[in-house]
Amino acid sequence: MELTRDLGGEALSAVQLNRYHMTTSTILPAMEKATLRVLLVHNRYVLPGGEDRAFESEVQLLTQFGEEVSTLEEQTVYPQGALQKIGIAANSLWSTDWHRKFRVRLQEFRPDVVHIHNFFPVISPSVYYACRKAGVPVVQTLHNYRLLCPAATFYRDGRICEECVDQGPLHSIRYGCYRGSKLGTASVALMLEAHRRVGTWRSMVGCYIALTEFARKKMIAGGLPPDKVRVKPNFVLPDPGRRTGTGQFALFVGRVEEQKGIPTMLQAWKRLSQPIPLMIAGDGPYGPKLKAEIAQHGLSHVNYRGALSHADIIAAMKQARFLVFLSE
Repeated sequence: MELTRDLGGEALSAVQLNRYHMTTSTILPAMEKATLRVLLVHNRYVLPGGEDRAFESEVQLLTQFGEEVSTLEEQTVYPQGALQKIGIAANSLWSTDWHRKFRVRLQEFRPDVVHIHNFFPVISPSVYYACRKAGVPVVQTLHNYRLLCPAATFYRDGRICEECVDQGPLHSIRYGCYRGSKLGTASVALMLEAHRRVGTWRSMVGCYIALTEFARKKMIAGGLPPDKVRVKPNFVLPDPGRRTGTGQFALFVGRVEEQKGIPTMLQAWKRLSQPIPLMIAGDGPYGPKLKAEIAQHGLSHVNYRGALSHADIIAAMKQARFLVFLSE
């Protein structure tokens, strides 16, 4: 059985890795197979978002296909006070607690593969090294550009910025790219640069999953090995089925923040000669400004609903005339 190269510890067979990839792409062929033991890892953000939903769907789909699944999760909280901020900064580089906790879980569950969706900021890359010591290969989904950009977005001051790809993440400190804080940016940039130099990103992960071919090319340009980065788009589970109506409203679903294009969308809606009703579903830091602008300009045809349940979002999508995608 041909083995993949450099998967970290005992290599996972190419057949197993390909089957895992196919399973999570919903195209697993009907055939006899041994059950895979999969440990999925995710550091949730303060505000729930698409990454959390993708993680939950992955768990559900793998379980649906008969794999043995276990999860390990962490919840990010905003640090209070200087000592807590320093502690979180140190942990983002290397969390001794999570390294110890992860080694115990690996011994208990004995997974065939560990799939990490997000390790930032609490879990840290220390779990990669726990996997290497235990001989367990790692799959890492690239939900954003965090490994190359402290802000994870390639977006700064209202424009696209890819300076860290060419000049390294330490370049970002002067701008305070991570949450507007130079100190916070320094801690993230140091983590990224340190692990880049010791080869963590290149040698500790057997397979990266990018969501699009565009993202794959960006990550390769930033130094990830081309043969380790595969494309697997996100998916919707369960299948929501066909639309149930032909409503006359447009729908935006996503985080309500500037880089998602919310101000641009409002400017466009102000210019319409014939108003089209717009529903905005989601939460985020631009929410208060969005409410104020709707009220200030009398945009009665713009309905900001805030965060909705998954079921309500699916129902709205099935009734909307069209969806709006405008990330900048």
